[in-house]
Amino acid sequence: MLFNSLASALSKIRKKYEFFNGPFKDCGYGIQKTSINEYYSWHIDGGSHEFSKRQLVAIWYLNDLESNEGGETEFEYQKIQIRPEAGKLILFPPFWTHRHQGAPVKIGTKYIATTWIVFA
Repeated sequence: MLFNSLASALSKIRKKYEFFNGPFKDCGYGIQKTSINEYYSWHIDGGSHEFSKRQLVAIWYLNDLESNEGGETEFEYQKIQIRPEAGKLILFPPFWTHRHQGAPVKIGTKYIATTWIVFA
C-alpha cells in the first residue's frame, strides 16, 4: 500500500516538475505512535550532512483524528494544518522552507508511517 501510493504520487510530481526526474529511492519506512498530550516540536527533516541527500518527506496518516482531537501536521511558513485522515499521503521538501510540527494529540492516538526520498 505505502509503496504503491508513493510511486503514484512521485509519478505525478515528475510530470508537473520537469527537473524532478531522479532516479530516486526511499529510505525505508518507520511507524510512529503519538499518544494523548504527545507531540513533535517544530523541525525540518534535512540540512545536516547526514540528511543532506533527502529530497522529499513522505508522511502517511494511518488513522483518522477528528478536528477536535488534535494531531494535525502544521507548516509554519505555509500557515496550513493537515488533519490526519487514514490513507492520506503528504509529500513536502525537507528543507528550511517547510518547518513543521505534529500538534499535540488531545483525544485518541495518532499513527503515521514515514520515509524520505533520496537520489538513488
